[in-house]
Amino acid sequence: LLLIVLLLIVPLSSFYITYKRLQETQNNNHWFYISRKEKDALNFLNQYTSQGSGVLAAYNFGNIIPAFTFNRVYLGHLLQTPDAEFKINQTIKFYTNAFSEKEAAEFLKSENIKFVVWGPEDGAIKYTFLKSYFSENGIKIIGF
Repeated sequence: LLLIVLLLIVPLSSFYITYKRLQETQNNNHWFYISRKEKDALNFLNQYTSQGSGVLAAYNFGNIIPAFTFNRVYLGHLLQTPDAEFKINQTIKFYTNAFSEKEAAEFLKSENIKFVVWGPEDGAIKYTFLKSYFSENGIKIIGF
């Protein structure tokens, strides 16, 4: 009886997983697919930044940077980022321009962050001390 149940369940679960994967191709789900503009930014980081350079990025993009580049991120996966709650708050403060120019520069220097990925959803960049290295399709990579 157990063998019969397994012979029914295993193929059905495989078909269901395949169906769900095919169904996701129609969604523009960031956790499954990287857009062309994101891939271009990742290629830039991989080609034009030194290995191990610190990168600040929003949570979603920060999760994929280590998988596609040799850079480290300030805020990555919550379970793999030490003191993640504090780093989330610092990242939010940076992206919402809550830091003064001096505080933002000190934050980046103290955390050894060389580059910041700034996407279209992140609003306007207030910090004038940052230099633009890459700007394509709404994604900017800035640093100092």
